[in-house]
Amino acid sequence: MTEPKKEAIEAMSECGLRPMESYRYMSTETGGDDCVGHTMIDHLNYCYKLKMKQIDGKDSQTLVNKLYDLQSIDPDRVFETFLKAMGGKHPISIFTDQDAAIAAGIEQVFPSSRHGLCLWHLSKNANSRFGLLKSDKNFKNAFYKCLSGCITPNDFEET
Repeated sequence: MTEPKKEAIEAMSECGLRPMESYRYMSTETGGDDCVGHTMIDHLNYCYKLKMKQIDGKDSQTLVNKLYDLQSIDPDRVFETFLKAMGGKHPISIFTDQDAAIAAGIEQVFPSSRHGLCLWHLSKNANSRFGLLKSDKNFKNAFYKCLSGCITPNDFEET
């Protein structure tokens, strides 16, 4: 990727354009995807690097560094390290995969926190466990609405 293209991507990012929007703009301006001079993947990767560069040394990096420091002192309990890093404040909700050890650790260290499965794992499990239902469009629509389209408990119950 040439320096002028990198500078153009940075300028578009600073103006608030999302990565795909800036790629589409460059594609339109140059006459199509084949004329941009780099692939969409290269473009997205460069935008990702820009985002990482923006947060480098900021709050999220400080938290990660603090967790590593605490882990070197007490390597046995990741959640306890997180709890110490957060000044003893428990998270309201935690979303993870279905790992039993993680669930047990959350229950032990964060008893007041709500533990749920992340949407990606719920969707993946649905595909492997619903058998014939996974080909039923009505069921799939209702299931995915339950996962991400219900705002209130009543919406969920109705769906």
